[in-house]
Amino acid sequence: NRPMTARLVDLDGQIFGDPKPVLEQLLTQPLTCPTAVHGYSLDEKTIAELSRRGIMVFRRLDDYVCNVLLDLSMQNSDQPRSPHRIESEDSVSV
Repeated sequence: NRPMTARLVDLDGQIFGDPKPVLEQLLTQPLTCPTAVHGYSLDEKTIAELSRRGIMVFRRLDDYVCNVLLDLSMQNSDQPRSPHRIESEDSVSV
């Protein structure tokens, strides 16, 4: 298994149910790769906390978000990139 080179967490998806445990993990665990969060209803305090940790926050989930993560993952690695592949239901490795 290769380590993740980017992580996108969609808090508006049905997979998480209550997003609080996921947010707590994002705010306390070390970041090992560029990370972005999509959440339409995040409050300003949470957005500021995530941003201070270096986590990008987007209210809209579109191609721009994926391109930003792809660009950052390529900057952080000297290995050739493989095609996108799903690592788990809530993470995408690029």
